[in-house]
Parts: sequence; C-alpha cells; structure tokens
Amino acid sequence: MKKFMYAIMALGILGLSSCNEATKLAQNMEGTWSCTPERFMNDATGSATVIENITYAIDSTGKGGDMIVLALVSTTGQLQGSASIMQPISVSAAAKAEIVGKWQAVDDDEIHVSLDPGTLTVSVDPEGVVLTSNMLDGAAQASVSSIKPQLAESIKTQIANALQMRYASIKKIDDIDIKGNVMEYEINKSDYTASRQIPIVK
Repeated sequence: MKKFMYAIMALGILGLSSCNEATKLAQNMEGTWSCTPERFMNDATGSATVIENITYAIDSTGKGGDMIVLALVSTTGQLQGSASIMQPISVSAAAKAEIVGKWQAVDDDEIHVSLDPGTLTVSVDPEGVVLTSNMLDGAAQASVSSIKPQLAESIKTQIANALQMRYASIKKIDDIDIKGNVMEYEINKSDYTASRQIPIVK
C-alpha cells in the first residue's frame, strides 16, 4: 500500500514539475519574435522568401494563448512573351500576410500550435509589381504595365496557396532554447532562429 502511495506521489510531483516547466517556457516566449528570412517557394514558377514576426500572448491558463503571424513575402518569377510582348519579362512583387491561431507550452522546450487557415489574409499592391526587361519599346511597356492588376491577383493566389500549406504543416515547435533575446527552435526537423523585439521605453 505504501509503495502504491509513493508511486502516486511521484506521479503527482512529475506532473507538477512538467506544469511548472511549461509555465516557465510560456513566460519566456511571451512577446513578439522576428524570424530570419526563409525561402519557402522555389520551383519553375518562381521563388519566394518570407520574413515572419510572431506574437505569442498568454491567457488565463498561463501556458499559452493567442498567436499572430505577420509575414512579409518577396517573390520573383518570369512572365512569358505574347503576341505584343516578344520576350520573357522578369516579375518581382511584395506581399503582406497574416494568420491567427493558438499555442500552448507542454513542457520545458516544446509548444503545440494550431493556426486557423480561415484567418489567413494576403495582400499584393499592384503598384508594387515590378516588371523588367532590357528590350521593350513604348507600346510593349504600356502593354506590360496594363496587366499589373491581373499579375498582382495571380501572385496573391500563388502566395496564399503556398502559405496555406506552410502553416498547415506546423503542429508543434520543439527543441526551444531561449538565451536572452535569441530563440533557437525546430519545426518539422528544420532548425530556426528568432530574435525578440524589444519594446521601446519612452
């Protein structure tokens, strides 16, 4: 009977320790972190690089809460020629994206993540779409400029699809190691680094 009671006590202590470790990790993660640039698209259609700012908020549980991912995406590709445009045109654009979800610390170096795909928004400014070529006459240049809105919409759809797949694959972040204002962590067997954004004291 005593051995049984000791086993229950030991389990209770382990559970309390794990809870305390999760709470400590959550407290260390609270705030906004800037991630290093990452290429997340690279195929025949073009390539794209993303820089994400992730904000972790803590709710009444003390171990997690809401999270917001703000992403700045830069993309490059190529537009093939047509009847009025006789040569390929290089295309570059920038996009802003946002997605919201939940997170919860489960031990001293791991959090579970659930990003809601229904909250993903992506915007591309047509005026920010840049088309370049070494040999365009005036008529061809005007023809190219006129399709910027359609290109912006196409780029927006492409980025949104890629980000949907990216964020759907993130279920947990583990091997978290925070030293000062630098966080190292792992997502899907890949290593990453982020820096804490320090609030400006006025």
